[in-house]
Amino acid sequence: YAHLSTSLETFLAGASDDGAYIELSRLLYRALVRSNADASSAQAFALQSDWLSLAKQFYHERDFEKSQLYSRLVLEATPGQEEAQDFLIRAMIRLAEFRDASDEVERMRLAGRIREAHYLRGFLERHRGDHKAAIRYYELALNAGRGGLAIFRELAECHFQLDDLIKLKSMLRR
Repeated sequence: YAHLSTSLETFLAGASDDGAYIELSRLLYRALVRSNADASSAQAFALQSDWLSLAKQFYHERDFEKSQLYSRLVLEATPGQEEAQDFLIRAMIRLAEFRDASDEVERMRLAGRIREAHYLRGFLERHRGDHKAAIRYYELALNAGRGGLAIFRELAECHFQLDDLIKLKSMLRR
């Protein structure tokens, strides 16, 4: 496996086709894990980090299909990896895959990630156009300890969409 992983790593360095890169990087990951060498485990971790970085980068570039694909690669290698799960759900929502996103949010909730589950459920409901439900989930996320500018921005957007200018003004003051 060590020889295979070295050969694959060399080949991947020059690969330009996304499909080939994905399939061969999966194979490289499995070879690295099975080789049981210390250097290989560091390389396997670096490969997962690369996949997660790509998932984030593609999400922010609004290429939600690729973001979803790389998030899944990370989750395939490390089930339950929280950041990959977050980006997977966000990408699903942006692709209007609401049922799958809802199922993934429920898995997150059952795993004990309550704050993030409520926040992402609010994000899902906002993208579905149910701003009242989104507000309810965002407030649950706040009550569970979720903070940050993003949640207030999301709440402000919902209040704006509902033409609730008093609540909007209150969100903008935070």
